[in-house]
Amino acid sequence: MKRGIHGRRDHSLVLGHLLLPVAVLLDRPWLFLGGTVLAVGSELRGERQPSWLRRMLRDNFLGMEVRTTFREILLLLLLVRAWPERQLPPAVVLCVSAFVLRRLLRMPSTAVMGRLWRTRKLAVETRNIDAAGLRIGRGPARELGPLAVQVNQVSGFLGITGPLLAAATGEHVLAPAGSGLMLLLAVGWCCYLAPVLLRNRRIAGREEALRHVQKWIDAYRPETMLHFAGTRTSGYQLNMWLETLARLDGRTMILLSNRHTMEELAPTSLPVVCIPVGAELMNLDWSSVKVVFYAANVGASIQTMRLPTARHVFIGHGDSDKLASVNPFSRVYDEIWTAGRAGVDRYAQAQVGVREEALVEVGRPQLGRIQHGPRGGGVRTVLYAPTWESWTEDPGNTSLGVAGEKIVAKLLASPEPLRVLYRPHPFTGLRDRRMAAVDTRIRGLIAQANAKAAAGTSAAPTAGQKAALAELAEVRAELASILGGWRGAKGDSADRTRDCRLTRAQEERVNWLHNRRGELVWSVGRPDEHRLVIGEDYALYDCFNESDALVSDISSVVSDFMASGRPYAITDAAGLGAEEFRLRNTAARAAVILTPDAGGLDALLAALRDPAADELAEQREELKSYLLGPEEPSSMTRFQMALDDLVARRARGRVPRLREPVEASALR
Repeated sequence: MKRGIHGRRDHSLVLGHLLLPVAVLLDRPWLFLGGTVLAVGSELRGERQPSWLRRMLRDNFLGMEVRTTFREILLLLLLVRAWPERQLPPAVVLCVSAFVLRRLLRMPSTAVMGRLWRTRKLAVETRNIDAAGLRIGRGPARELGPLAVQVNQVSGFLGITGPLLAAATGEHVLAPAGSGLMLLLAVGWCCYLAPVLLRNRRIAGREEALRHVQKWIDAYRPETMLHFAGTRTSGYQLNMWLETLARLDGRTMILLSNRHTMEELAPTSLPVVCIPVGAELMNLDWSSVKVVFYAANVGASIQTMRLPTARHVFIGHGDSDKLASVNPFSRVYDEIWTAGRAGVDRYAQAQVGVREEALVEVGRPQLGRIQHGPRGGGVRTVLYAPTWESWTEDPGNTSLGVAGEKIVAKLLASPEPLRVLYRPHPFTGLRDRRMAAVDTRIRGLIAQANAKAAAGTSAAPTAGQKAALAELAEVRAELASILGGWRGAKGDSADRTRDCRLTRAQEERVNWLHNRRGELVWSVGRPDEHRLVIGEDYALYDCFNESDALVSDISSVVSDFMASGRPYAITDAAGLGAEEFRLRNTAARAAVILTPDAGGLDALLAALRDPAADELAEQREELKSYLLGPEEPSSMTRFQMALDDLVARRARGRVPRLREPVEASALR
């Protein structure tokens, strides 16, 4: 639907500008007015969601401002043709002068907008930190930028309409009338911006903002810090650790290097500081920090890895047999914490220079929410969660392109009742647009299957579904109430720095509400309804709990699903053969191996129908312990003990860790 809407906007934009020179050649003021209405209307509707055509025009120096000037120049040509004797009435000459005056009036408004943008783009952004010292005033509405564009377009339209009507009707007074409205709107816009600028004239500048953060660091004295930097949409790699970090002993904080990550940050009670400029980050005193965690291997990590007094630990964002899990860059960390013994062996086999004594098994604290064992009643459910295409051309990266449609089609065609959940990776199509096309087709298959199943059935919800819908609305309303300030729907980043506060009690309530929402969303709709499980309503681990089996690729999703003990299948997308595929990928040792044409699904479905046919159950339990570590003591306990042990060795000036694993009894 959105693509169609964008397409119509682009068509009217192109058609409107094509009509203008035709109207000039034919000396048709009304045709020119029609083209102007199409063009300006398209500009107003399309500004909030730019399309590829608008980006292409902008990149080729044909942006909105140039298009506005183009329309005004063509108007002048039309006016010259409307009076062949070239004796333009004074009113028309006045309107031409008004165009120039409007341009001059745009200069102060543009300067004010630029000043506001620079003033409110703080050197640092924070969450859960007192920002009173930054003197952040109430900012302009988030719609200020689009509103400025709309004011410019409407004022330009008024200025054009007056002379056009004068030329078409011979009523010369219409020309200055339109120009007067144009200038009045331009002056009014400047008057609107003036108080907004005055409210924000005292916001702390760069140096003062950095001093404010240093003052907070000196008072809080953080001991443990997670430093994160990443591309857009990679915030999930950070968010998965927030609850674990909030449960640690001592003073913990989050340090970010990208402003866009602040927009993706999940609600947390931890103090958060974002410093985009590396030199400014390094000029602060972080000497109280004892341990720095890293959830991703990125170049910006060097900013905090230069802290000589801290110990640096890579915790990643999930263990898997992907090459990224044995990145040679990992050798720069003091320690690498893996979920289980498999992570240790993976580095040893890769021989990328990581010291064996630097590898520590801590489990996966996040997996405590995953229910172990058979799901119980209900329609048997299979979750298809392919990974993305990655940055390389390796054909084995993802099953989506070679087998995705076949897998989903076979599952949907099951003769026995079967529900399909489809969860594409957030990065799907980032590098290869063909994967995005496959993703779209799979979504279409699911929609068609649901429409076919719903045909001839009653759409009225049951009493239980009505109750779930009512409670779901209440849960969403309470979440919106608690998190309204956090998400900053009505403000900008400066407003969120000033207002975003979340106590630990509120965070625990938010987590409970999230979990409850995750339970309720499965209670609405038909029990056999296939679902596209994306968005905040569908947490990954909730999808695990709703599934009897998983189909995926080599990724951390498989390792995490192992905590459920349920059957799973992995696609041999490169066609290596089951034996070779299992040899190369640890997580595949207890999996049903699917061929590139989705062969092997019958074995997975047989294990769902009859537990006696599940020949890999015992192997899964063994592999689970190997990949994720023992169930006792808990992963959270092991994580905390590993941190305490590292801090103790740091205090003694002894970084290396004894290779012998800590006995479970010693961790209790």
